[in-house]
Amino acid sequence: MFDAAVEKACGRSRTIGWFEVLAGEKCNDVYGANINYLSGHACFEATHGTAPKYAGQDKVNPGSVILSGVMMLEHMGWAEAARMIEKGMAKAINAGTVTYDFARLMREESRTDVKEIKCSEYGTEILKNMA
Repeated sequence: MFDAAVEKACGRSRTIGWFEVLAGEKCNDVYGANINYLSGHACFEATHGTAPKYAGQDKVNPGSVILSGVMMLEHMGWAEAARMIEKGMAKAINAGTVTYDFARLMREESRTDVKEIKCSEYGTEILKNMA
């Protein structure tokens, strides 16, 4: 389900490279869920490390936490809200308005339109791009 959204957002010359990023190969930006399908109880979480060297720097990519929230919304039956968040995230990534980890990788691909933003600015950027 998310592969399609990611492919739309990051389907550049190195699609596999982008999947590596989102799968944790380069920046540990991974999300997941534990769901008891009998009871319906679930836990949605970012599953990457804590990156203590970046503590207090307002630069860590919140994407895994946000996508965990998307999974939770889908589980709750709020698919439209989940799609809006995915759309906002995809537009931000396509526009090159991203946190430092994506910015670094995009620049490695010779993208010149990259605008590096802080972790605290990423949610606002997603909201602007939901429309």
